[in-house]
Amino acid sequence: MREVMPVLALAALLACPGQVATADFAALLHHCDSCHGQDGISTDSNVPTIAGQPEPLIANAHEQFKDWTRPSSSMPDPGSARENGDTSMCMVSESLDSITINRIAEHYAARTFRAARQSFDADRAVEGAQLHQMYCESCHPDGGSRAGYAGRLAGQWTPYLRRAVAQIRHEEMQVPRIMEHKMGEFTVTEIDALLNFWASQQE
Repeated sequence: MREVMPVLALAALLACPGQVATADFAALLHHCDSCHGQDGISTDSNVPTIAGQPEPLIANAHEQFKDWTRPSSSMPDPGSARENGDTSMCMVSESLDSITINRIAEHYAARTFRAARQSFDADRAVEGAQLHQMYCESCHPDGGSRAGYAGRLAGQWTPYLRRAVAQIRHEEMQVPRIMEHKMGEFTVTEIDALLNFWASQQE
C-alpha cells in the first residue's frame, strides 16, 4: 500500500510559507517519492516520471493542481483523517506555498530521467515517429527525448500519457493553444501511433 502524506499533515508541515525546514522538506520529498517513485522515477504506469522534467513544467503543474484547474485522480490515503480516505494531487498541491513548489520542482528537475520499460507496437511506432517529426518535434526535440521547456515524452509511461492526451483533447488541461489545437486534430489512430513511438524509446 502506498505511503501518501495526509493532507492535514502537509498543512501542518507547511504552516509557515517559505519556512520549510530541511528535515521537513526531506520528509515531503519522501512522500512525493511514495507515488512518483524513488527520485521521481515512477514504477506505476498511471503515475508520471517527473525526474529530469523541466523545472517550470513541474512548478506550473503544481500551480494548476493547486488552483484545481487541472484534473487529478484520487488515490488511497491510509493516513488521512478524512471520511473517504482519498487524496489527490489537487489536495496535495493546495497545501503547498509557491516557494515550496519551486523547491520541489528544482529538486526533481535535477534528477535523471529513466525511461519506462513497457510494451509497444514496433510498426505503429514507425508511424508515430513520422507524426512526431512533423508536428511535435519543434516543442519536444530529439524525438521527445529532450525535455526542453515542454517536457520529455519519450520513455514516459503510456497509460499516463494516454490520460493526459484525453484531458488535453477535452480541454481539461491547460496547455499552449497550438498543442490543444493539434491534439484535437489527431485521429485516435494517430494518437496511438505517437504513444507507441514515445514508448519505444527506452534508452
